[in-house]
Amino acid sequence: MCTPCLPGRFCDQPGLIEPNGVCSAGYYCPVGSSSATPLNFSCLEGGYCPEGVAYPIACPPGTYNPAISSKRLLDCLSCPPGMYCDGERNEQPDGYCKAGFFCTEGSSTPVPFESSSGDICPMGHFCPEGSHVPLPCAPGSFAARVGQEQCTPCPAGYVCAGYQQVSPRSCPVAHYCTANSSTPVPCPAGSYSNRTELTSESECSLCPPG
Repeated sequence: MCTPCLPGRFCDQPGLIEPNGVCSAGYYCPVGSSSATPLNFSCLEGGYCPEGVAYPIACPPGTYNPAISSKRLLDCLSCPPGMYCDGERNEQPDGYCKAGFFCTEGSSTPVPFESSSGDICPMGHFCPEGSHVPLPCAPGSFAARVGQEQCTPCPAGYVCAGYQQVSPRSCPVAHYCTANSSTPVPCPAGSYSNRTELTSESECSLCPPG
């Protein structure tokens, strides 16, 4: 009784007592293959085929491979920054990092946490969809929580000076702060205030006569 050629091997002529050799890199040879480079069995997208495989080896999570006939693990590409490649055998990245998180190169999830390939957005920063680094909140805004998609505008009566603010500060005495303030504005000459958290110039009191 004749035996079909072994998986990962090829038998290219009649009368063989054993397979001729192993399947060539870039191809896979299922049971009964008659060529080292079978035309219908080029290595598939999402995997790679070193010599002697019966089926493509899957690219691991965090990588993808859009090409056929790949031969090495190095042919699997790291997922681009700001994107994720979930599971195995990815032909393309699965999508963008979720808002409130950032994904560095090679992320396998849209919501990484304390990982070498990303994390939740830290306080004082914001992370829109597809972020690869956390972005600092600009002056006049703040982020008091982790995982913010956008920064919170500084409310009237408060000031958010500088970048990466995590909480607003009360507008100081004798100054007023409109919404989105990054610098307190002093009450103008001829007026005063002994209160904090003024929201407009109209809240400054006129100096009394004398």
